[in-house]
Amino acid sequence: MRASHSIRCLACAVSILAATPGLAAEPPASPGAAATAAKGPADTLTRENLTSKLALARQLLAKNSPSMQRIEQSDNAGAKEQVAQANKLLGKAEAELAAGNLEPTAKLLDEIFLLVGTASRTVRDPAAAVTEARNRYNALLEEVHTFQKSYTSLCGRLTEKRCIKTDMDRIGQSVKDAEELARGGKYKEATAMLTEAHAVIVATMNKLMESESIIVYELKFDTPAEEYEHEMGRYHSYDELIPIARAELKPSEQKLQLAERFLQQSRDALDAAKKQAAAGDHAAAIKSLQDGTAKLQSVLRIYGLVVPQ
Repeated sequence: MRASHSIRCLACAVSILAATPGLAAEPPASPGAAATAAKGPADTLTRENLTSKLALARQLLAKNSPSMQRIEQSDNAGAKEQVAQANKLLGKAEAELAAGNLEPTAKLLDEIFLLVGTASRTVRDPAAAVTEARNRYNALLEEVHTFQKSYTSLCGRLTEKRCIKTDMDRIGQSVKDAEELARGGKYKEATAMLTEAHAVIVATMNKLMESESIIVYELKFDTPAEEYEHEMGRYHSYDELIPIARAELKPSEQKLQLAERFLQQSRDALDAAKKQAAAGDHAAAIKSLQDGTAKLQSVLRIYGLVVPQ
């Protein structure tokens, strides 16, 4: 069996060699060699091939190699232990090759490459880790900002006593603190702070929506048109939460399909309400909007967000 690989980087070498136990040698040039080769794959190994693999192992384990420096600078005790084991095996491999023991040398080298590859994968490149942390922070920050806007929009249409100002002030301060941490490159700490703020604002939104069924009876309207405007604002407040809940709660495909029917019904109710209001029948328009809002509430419950019945 002949093996030929184009190795373009050390990382590629690790994955290729780890998956290829004992690179095969060139076909034997004499009948005697052929007879020897028939004894098994390990017997076809050559000192030249193993010497090349041994040189690669030394290069991978060199203290100045990028992967070794990354592992040494990390706090990953497991990866450091794997590197230590690989270095011990390297000494054994060198001794076995010097003694002409090709098969044990090949097995030792395969184990070295496996250890180095595993250690390298478990310790992320700092630049890549920073990029990932920054992206995670930015995504969460955008979600929190969206919830803040939805809260402000919804709260602006309700009685002041129903708005949970203390929680929102605390959330706003947490967002400011997180942004300050992020500006200093502390994305992990900033994300942890935003995660807490995110949990608070979701709970706050749920409290606010739970109070909606009571609020509607507390509000007094001078005209049907004024009540219609309130119901339109209430409809849009729930509508704004649909994409947020879908992105955050990640409902299954089955739930999405079920929710789609209610979403379409809510859109139909909204269209009907607009036509009824344009015709001056605000009483019918209000009823249509309330029906549409109920459909949106059903969608949010399907997604997993707590909303009033």
